[in-house]
Amino acid sequence: CVRTAKHGTIPLHQLLALTFLDPEYLNKGLCVMHLDDNKHNFALDNLRVGTYSENNQAAYDTGANKRKNATLA
Repeated sequence: CVRTAKHGTIPLHQLLALTFLDPEYLNKGLCVMHLDDNKHNFALDNLRVGTYSENNQAAYDTGANKRKNATLA
């Protein structure tokens, strides 16, 4: 995370996206996606801006959203 005077603490992947990918992505209601599902990999070629729906679908497709001991109701 990076601390700024204006916005407080900003996660590094969001700062990179604002600086290098799309400075308006937050205003468009988009999020930053880690292509390899590794939240600690901040390489620009591992980040992309997308919709929350795309992010959720990617997590489902790769199994990144699986919770331990999850059960269906």
